[in-house]
Amino acid sequence: MLHVLVVFALCFYAGASLHALFSLRGALRPKERKDDKWSGYLLFKLGLLCHTIAAAVWTAFQPPMQVLPTQAGDFYFWLSWLLAVIFWAIGKPVRFSAIGGMLSAVILFFLVSSSLLVHTTPTIEFDTIAAAPVDPPHLVFLLLIHVVPAVCANALVILSACVSLIFMIQEKRLKEKRIDFTQKGPNLELLFGLNEAFLFYGFVAMTIAIISGALWAYFSHTPLVSADPLQWISWAAWILLAGILHGATHLKWARRQVALGAFLVGALSTVATVTILFFSRGVFHGA
Repeated sequence: MLHVLVVFALCFYAGASLHALFSLRGALRPKERKDDKWSGYLLFKLGLLCHTIAAAVWTAFQPPMQVLPTQAGDFYFWLSWLLAVIFWAIGKPVRFSAIGGMLSAVILFFLVSSSLLVHTTPTIEFDTIAAAPVDPPHLVFLLLIHVVPAVCANALVILSACVSLIFMIQEKRLKEKRIDFTQKGPNLELLFGLNEAFLFYGFVAMTIAIISGALWAYFSHTPLVSADPLQWISWAAWILLAGILHGATHLKWARRQVALGAFLVGALSTVATVTILFFSRGVFHGA
């Protein structure tokens, strides 16, 4: 049943992404074609429904300590679900075609990646994740305040990158007076407001994840600094996000500069993380 639900979710997300693509292609023609803008969003919500039921079924049959995404395949499953939930939560003020289509494709990619990693990599038992003795209650608590913010931070940084890319496209087309495209997407004020929120909350979540990771290292008597490339990617992304937020709030950077910085940080950190996890055959951070 779980596999069937995931397949249905994949199909609905793929349909939503394709619907948005064809809708935008039609919008770029000289003669505007009237479209049912809710069709893509309906497909997206059906994908989220199947995704949520699959998550509930998977959680129901897992031991309590295996629910947390401590492996790459599980991490991407929950990351894709959280991306969908956040977009659904803000879906009313955001037209689907531009952001929704791009985000559906991103969710589709992570869900397929999750399935590939789950079926092609060995399962890491929970007991092997703790390299040193830590009392089980402390272990679960530290994992909870480390893994959950880490998933949230990744989701928010990816959302910021998607919104930033749409913002730069929208701004360019507005300057070129290509109003046909802008009628299909949200306005620049809304896009920039979303980007600021994603950047801020992503930075906060990443800060919590880094601090809790340091506490984990301290209590488990492991080195604070290791050769784990994901640790270095996280630190680099955190520093860059701090710089972007400082530039946006104190140095009064132009909106396009903020959007470009957010896009580069989100895209490069995501590509680097995905590449490392695939080449390491899904061996996850801290395992």
